[in-house]
Amino acid sequence: MRRHASPRRLGIAAAVLVTLVVAAGVAGAASGPTVSLTLGGTHAKAMRKCGDAHADPYLAVARGVPFNLVGSVTPAPKKTVWKVRVVVKRCANGHYTRVWTGQAPGRKGGVFRLAYTPKTAGLFIAVADYGRRPNVSSRKVRLHVG
Repeated sequence: MRRHASPRRLGIAAAVLVTLVVAAGVAGAASGPTVSLTLGGTHAKAMRKCGDAHADPYLAVARGVPFNLVGSVTPAPKKTVWKVRVVVKRCANGHYTRVWTGQAPGRKGGVFRLAYTPKTAGLFIAVADYGRRPNVSSRKVRLHVG
C-alpha cells in the first residue's frame, strides 16, 4: 500500500525549501567581488616545481619579452577610478619572494590590463589584489621565464 504525503508535511517541506533558497541567495550576495587574472602573450604550459613542492603547470615566456597581465573584477566596481595591485614573485631557494608590484588602472566593465617584462629567468607567480579590507585576491598564475 502506498502512503500519501499529508498536507502538513508538504507545507513543512515547502517552508524548508524556501528558507534554503533565500539563505543561498543572501550568502551569494554577501560573498563580494571576485578577481581573475590571466597572462596574455604567453605560450603552452610546462610542468615545473619550486623547491620540494609538487610540479605545477607553468605558462612559458622568453626573458625580456613583454606580456600583459589581464584580468577582471566582478561585479564591476561602481567607482569611476579604481585600481588593482598586481604582485609578481620569483622562486628563490625553494620559496617565492616579491620582485615587482604594479598598479593597474581599472576600466569600464571591470577589466584591467598591465604590461610586465621579466628581466631574469626563473619560475614566477603573479597575483592580483583588489580592495582594502577585506582584500580580494585572484588565484596564482604561474609563469616560467626561459
